[in-house]
Amino acid sequence: MVDVEGLIGFIFQAGIVLLIIVLYTAKIASKRRRKNQMRQQSQQYHYSVQATPQRTQTRVFRDLDQIIKELNITDHMHFERRENGFSFHVPENHQYSLFSSIRVVETRKYMKLFASLRKSLPSTLDIRKRESAKMDSFPTEILISKLSNVYQIFSESPAIWEEVLKNENSKEQLLALRTYVESVYIRGDYVEAVVYYDAAVLRILEFVIYSHTILTTLFSGIDEYEVESLKCYNCGDPFDVTEEVCDKCNSPRPRCIICHLDLKRSDKEEVVTLPCCDIYSHKNHIISWLKQNPHCPNCHKNLSHWLNKVLMF
Repeated sequence: MVDVEGLIGFIFQAGIVLLIIVLYTAKIASKRRRKNQMRQQSQQYHYSVQATPQRTQTRVFRDLDQIIKELNITDHMHFERRENGFSFHVPENHQYSLFSSIRVVETRKYMKLFASLRKSLPSTLDIRKRESAKMDSFPTEILISKLSNVYQIFSESPAIWEEVLKNENSKEQLLALRTYVESVYIRGDYVEAVVYYDAAVLRILEFVIYSHTILTTLFSGIDEYEVESLKCYNCGDPFDVTEEVCDKCNSPRPRCIICHLDLKRSDKEEVVTLPCCDIYSHKNHIISWLKQNPHCPNCHKNLSHWLNKVLMF
């Protein structure tokens, strides 16, 4: 007679042994799969490093001391070294005197450049590596041959920056930075950039200086008048510096269209004439007006483009 209980016990024990064998085999197979995956990832990483040596290089050469040396900082009164970077208040006789201050901050992944300009650049300019740029919430993209393959470039006044960026020297400067720069922002008198290489900091500063030179050339010819050159609104006869009324037609001396005060000798080199209707104004007064309202206070023509020119000087 068959021992049913013994048979059931035997089957139960055999099942447990079989389950243990299956689990152990699965564990070994899982370890082998992980090892194979790690080996493949290691090979892919090795290939990637070999294929893109420049990107590897950017993680090595981030030397703050080299930047400080190239900035030619000799006056330590204007220089402050910090734990993760430095700041430099640029004196007016320095080779980078277009900037009033330069600050560099180093992180584990990149370096950030912050700079303030003594002279504002017109409008804004945003430059981003194409693979990291976002299309939303930006003005119209500026399309420049060669550059558009690498960067996405945006501005509130694209026509102005197109003149700068289509210059071959400007193109070459930005193309040389393509491996080492993540983004560059220019906001009037403020510059910010994210880079991966110490030399890129200086190259960006030089790009801004070169851009300023081109813009100055583009916007040359702004009519600025000394007080000695003021002319009568009525007959066009020049005013002597001491005259309160025109000696030819007896018309009163021109006044600032904004503050309505006479333009006196102390206002020398601070008086401009508006290109739309030849009305005089204190330079700072008309700039403040046009920033709030882009239209001429006299004839109401739009002077947005002219304001960008005035801000260059």
